[in-house]
Amino acid sequence: MLRKINLLLAIIATLIISNTVFAQQNEDLEKQVESNMNVQNSQSESITERENNSNRRPFCTLQVQSTVTAGINDNLAAPFEATTQSPQLANIFPNTKDFDDTTTDQIFAHSFLLRKYKPCGAEACHATLLVRVCNSGIGYWENDKLYVGSAVGNTFTPSIFVGDIWNASDVGGQCKNVVIPINTPTLNSLINLDVVMQDDSSIDYMQLDWDF
Repeated sequence: MLRKINLLLAIIATLIISNTVFAQQNEDLEKQVESNMNVQNSQSESITERENNSNRRPFCTLQVQSTVTAGINDNLAAPFEATTQSPQLANIFPNTKDFDDTTTDQIFAHSFLLRKYKPCGAEACHATLLVRVCNSGIGYWENDKLYVGSAVGNTFTPSIFVGDIWNASDVGGQCKNVVIPINTPTLNSLINLDVVMQDDSSIDYMQLDWDF
């Protein structure tokens, strides 16, 4: 009887230690992401607040609408689609996962190369970013954050958006569309629009809609 009690106590202690290690690993990874960011000047609002603050579509001078996609809307189907990263973003986050990749404890990072897509000399007057995010139900996906901004030098500044992906009502194995209205003066000041996501969630595809 005493042996069984000792064995049970040993199992409980092992589980407690394992959970503590996993929690510490997740905390360390979040620190790793944010240590490479300048968050002091970022706008940290909820996605709902951003949508409420940017519902009106303004009149644009050129009346040109453009859509840029990254990844494929295929519900995480294989094969993976490769990300594109600016040299600055790749230098800050060298080991990242691609679209559709459900690997846990690995950051996602992608760059929209803005000068490649916009009309010469034009400035956007309206823009939104749609991100299709999923989780496999494995790891600490509930506290994953999404960062949108730009990498310059050795610093990533999420000047467009910083926010939680998942709500209390979300469940493991779920996918959802996150729509982020973008502040166009900030967007027009960027060379690249960079998207970084923590580390137990996956991105199926993204779509940047902007008007000129």
